Amino acid sequence: MSSHTNSRGNGNIVSYIREFGHQSFDERPFCEVDSLILSQLSYLNYRKCDACATPCSGSLSDIFSKCFGGSYVRHTWNPDGNIALMRCAALSKRFGGVRAAQHVCVVDRAEEEQFSAITFHLSDTLHYIAYRGTDATVIGWKEDFNLSFSKDIPSQHSALRYAEQIARISRGTLILGGHSKGGNLAVYAAMNLPGEVRSRILRVYNHDGPGFPSEVFDSPAYRSISSLIHKTIPQTAIIGLMLEQHESYFVVASNAFTLFQHDPFSWIVRDGSFVYIKDVDNFSKYTNRTLNAWLNELDIDTRKTFVDALYSILEHTDAVTFYDLTTNWRRSLKTIYEAVRDTDPSVRRVISQTIGALIRASAEEMKDLVHEQVLLLKDKMQNEE
Repeated sequence: MSSHTNSRGNGNIVSYIREFGHQSFDERPFCEVDSLILSQLSYLNYRKCDACATPCSGSLSDIFSKCFGGSYVRHTWNPDGNIALMRCAALSKRFGGVRAAQHVCVVDRAEEEQFSAITFHLSDTLHYIAYRGTDATVIGWKEDFNLSFSKDIPSQHSALRYAEQIARISRGTLILGGHSKGGNLAVYAAMNLPGEVRSRILRVYNHDGPGFPSEVFDSPAYRSISSLIHKTIPQTAIIGLMLEQHESYFVVASNAFTLFQHDPFSWIVRDGSFVYIKDVDNFSKYTNRTLNAWLNELDIDTRKTFVDALYSILEHTDAVTFYDLTTNWRRSLKTIYEAVRDTDPSVRRVISQTIGALIRASAEEMKDLVHEQVLLLKDKMQNEE
């Protein structure tokens, strides 16, 4: 995916910096595009930089000029895009002086947790807490799937503790945000912070992050921050519409195909703002109705058994990231086949039944979608007569 403006004049988060990077946050107020930029920058591997080992000790300009390299973007989903983004941000007036600090990164296979966060200090009194979304680690995806049967997950608790820490050492206003799972973590942390800290929150940005169980939206904690949440999803949203969606959202146009729209570099920016459209497309509606129908057919125990079984099978490959799986895919496939063959028959039955339920749900939703399109076509033809 390109990091440049296309022929129709539509840009992305990189071209946004090229166009407006000469303006400070005083000259051009912080907006949702700035939030997505910082959320994307949270995917970088700041552990390689000593400047981020102590609080408030590394501007993006300094990090880029002194120690930025390929290690920062290794195992990110879009390395070239991230290099271009960091370069533009670091060399701009708008982001160059932003200090990146308090970076934490945890990958705990025993606790089934993948968590990372960093704070971008926009000024002495304005701080953006950026939560990283799911990275390329297998355990990161396992934790995401755990959301389908768990009330909460380890990274949500870590997100809350991290925000409490930043609130203690920073004065002024807080903005919380993240992309993918990071958006979910931002909302979770914000609604569970003590009241005196919640009162300091200016905004909570959820960029295509999954929702929550329905009881969360009915809680006083969620209602106390619901008006602060700004949620954005691409036109073919999948991740951002997982679980219950009682919160409102804005739909952003994307120049990518289906699932690849989850990549923030594909979100279209024009004149300093996202290009918003009325609603998600039919593929998004079909996919999410299918997934919801599928999950509703499965009880909590079945969901857990299915997710645990899939993870156990992948564990046999000794892969830490999905790149490990694809590097020697023939060997990985052989190992996965052997692991499935050796799985307990009762668990194999659950896997088979669960996949069968997904196929049935997909077929039913496809019939409904076709029926809806036929009715729309009939109405259109009648109106044209």
